[in-house]
Amino acid sequence: MRCFNRIPLFVFIYTYTFSKILFSHQADGDVKRLVRMNNFVVVGRGALNLEKCPDGSEFVYLQAFGVCKKNVNFLNEETKIWIAPEHVKPTSGGETESNLENSANPLVKAYHNYCKPSFTKSEKCALAINKSEAEADRFRTEFQLDCEGQGQSIFNGALFCIEKTGSPVQDGEVVSLIGFKGLDIEPRCPEDRKILTVTAFELSSPLVNKGLINSFYDEASKKCDGHEQCSLSVTDQGRFKKYRVYTYKCVEP
Repeated sequence: MRCFNRIPLFVFIYTYTFSKILFSHQADGDVKRLVRMNNFVVVGRGALNLEKCPDGSEFVYLQAFGVCKKNVNFLNEETKIWIAPEHVKPTSGGETESNLENSANPLVKAYHNYCKPSFTKSEKCALAINKSEAEADRFRTEFQLDCEGQGQSIFNGALFCIEKTGSPVQDGEVVSLIGFKGLDIEPRCPEDRKILTVTAFELSSPLVNKGLINSFYDEASKKCDGHEQCSLSVTDQGRFKKYRVYTYKCVEP
């Protein structure tokens, strides 16, 4: 009888332990996909259209800057540019909507504040870059530039939508991940599948290096192909930020 009474407890412990291992492994296999990328350029006075990130994804700002047209072909570390201030996250606790709505970064602030009414109606939000009239949609990007107030600048940058919570890669799915300084690329596959690199590109804001795109396919394929998981980092120096887009799928060994 005593032995019989212990059987349900043994079964419970076994089942609980197995489920913890299973769900822990599933969580480890989650990847946060790149959902949308906006590598934008606005010449002179024009509109920058922001779209609400799809449900389940979040708006991520990398970098944006304005530069006088006359200096575009000579862009380097010394060129006079206006860079949008960085968004400052709370020192304690998680990110709050209030902090985003009042961000020092004008693009983050616009997305979470000015654009809300448009997003509520499922419409694009148009920011009028360097508009002459001081109206609500005016978005200035020429502060202290030689061409300030003349409409003779170019504003460019990189914005993304990334999944808030990841999920495992499915059979036949081709996945794109993004990485930049502070966010490594960490592709993963289920335990019975291995990584196969499809493409691997390194980019910056459109005007940097005259828009050239570099490949890091050799680095990525050597480090990741044939493995269940790996990690790819971005080494960033200077004031122009780089980012990497890595696309892969999971295949049978």
